[in-house]
Amino acid sequence: MKQRILISLILILVGSGLSGQEVFRRFSTDLENYPGELVKFMGTSDEETQPLIIQTFIENWNAGMMLDTTKAQLIAISNKMLDKNARPRPHFITYLQVINAFTLYLGPAENYLNWLRSMHHFTASRDYTLPVINDYLLFSLKLLNSGILYVSNSTRWTSSNADFQLLFDDSVQVVVGQTDLTCNAIRDSIMVHGTGGIYNPLSHYWRGDGGRVTWERAGYSPDQVYAVLDQYMINFRFYEFHADSVAFYNKQYFDFEILGRLDD
Repeated sequence: MKQRILISLILILVGSGLSGQEVFRRFSTDLENYPGELVKFMGTSDEETQPLIIQTFIENWNAGMMLDTTKAQLIAISNKMLDKNARPRPHFITYLQVINAFTLYLGPAENYLNWLRSMHHFTASRDYTLPVINDYLLFSLKLLNSGILYVSNSTRWTSSNADFQLLFDDSVQVVVGQTDLTCNAIRDSIMVHGTGGIYNPLSHYWRGDGGRVTWERAGYSPDQVYAVLDQYMINFRFYEFHADSVAFYNKQYFDFEILGRLDD
C-alpha cells in the first residue's frame, strides 16, 4: 500500500511540478532537496517500470543506505550530466538504475568508489561525449545485473564469473579472474574455457590470459581436439578473435602439440 502511495505521489508531483516552469538547469547541493528536484526533473513516462526505479532510488536515499559523501558525489555527477545536456530518458533513468544496482551490490566497495570516480571524470571531461557516457552507463548496468561485458544487436560477450574488479586511472579496466568467456552471435558461438583477463569498456578490447578453446559445435570431442591459449586480444565489437602462441591438439591424429596462431 505504501509503495502505491509513493508511486502516485511521484506522478502527482511530476505532473504539477513541471507545468509552466522553466527548463531545469541545476540540482541543489542540499542533500535533502535532491529527491524532490529529481522527481520534478524526471517528468512523466509511459513506461510502467520507471516510477518504480525512481521510487527505489528515493527510498534508498532516505533510508540511510548511502553515505552523505556518496550523496554529494551523486549530485555533483548529476549536475555534470546536465552540463552535457543529459535528458531524463535515457540518460538519467539508466544512471538511477546503476545506482540502485550498486546499492544492492555485495562485491568489493572499491568497485563502487572507482565507478563514481570514473563518472566524475567522464562527465567533467570534454573528451567524452554524452553517447559515450550513456554507453558506459548501459555497460555498468548489464555487468552488475547479468555479467554481460558487451552486447550489440548481433553479438553478446558474457563472463561466467560474477566477481570482478573495477579499476580507474584515466580509463576504466574491468579485471575478471578465472572464467568461461562466451560469445553468442546470431548463427554461432565461441567459448574460451578457464581464462581470465582485463576488459576496457570504452575501447571494447579484452586482453586475455590463458584458457582453452574447443570445437564441440563442429562435432569434435573437447578432450581430443582443442587449443591452449597464452595471451590474446579480442575486440568485442566483432564476432572473432585472434591469438598468437597457441598450442593446438588433435589427439585423433597426433600425439604432440602443434604451435601456431588461432583465428576463430
